[in-house]
Amino acid sequence: MSSQRSSKPSNPSNQSGPPRSSSASSSSSLSSHLAIIELKQRILTALLKLADRDTYQIVVEDLEKIIQALSDDGVSMLLNCLYDAMNDSKPAVKKESIRLLAVLCTARIDSAATHLNKIIAHIVKRLKDSDSQVSEACYDTVGSLSALYLKGGGGSDGVASLFVKPLFEVMGENNKAAQGGAAMCMALGGRLFIWRI
Repeated sequence: MSSQRSSKPSNPSNQSGPPRSSSASSSSSLSSHLAIIELKQRILTALLKLADRDTYQIVVEDLEKIIQALSDDGVSMLLNCLYDAMNDSKPAVKKESIRLLAVLCTARIDSAATHLNKIIAHIVKRLKDSDSQVSEACYDTVGSLSALYLKGGGGSDGVASLFVKPLFEVMGENNKAAQGGAAMCMALGGRLFIWRI
């Protein structure tokens, strides 16, 4: 009996349990990481194709599907892709990247909210763009975001200042296009901004 008891602690199944669990966890983490890299490559490739009129509509629909299926973990990655694309020299790429910010925030309101400060900062930078399509995309996106995050006065004063402060700063700059763009953004979100000020 004593020999049977002493053999129990050296049971191989008990010893091999934790390593299997650890191995499965690292394998799952690796496959998740690879999936994010693959998705990022797909997004970047799609964003580049926005400049081609023949593929534009198909690519827009594909990007919107990606956003709808995106997990909360992928929000930061997608935002970085959109920020990079907003610096592209082609107006169509910039315009659609700005518009997709609103699509992403609508699909992932809570997850995107933590990035709101940076999102608005990137949109405000593009107000200085000389292309009217890009400027209009900025107005529309700020209007959509203010409706999402300030609707019915639901946003806190801190959230309202995320919108108002950078727009007021741009209005003080010596750039008429940017000033006009900031004024237009303020006008589009006017009632929501005023409610919170």
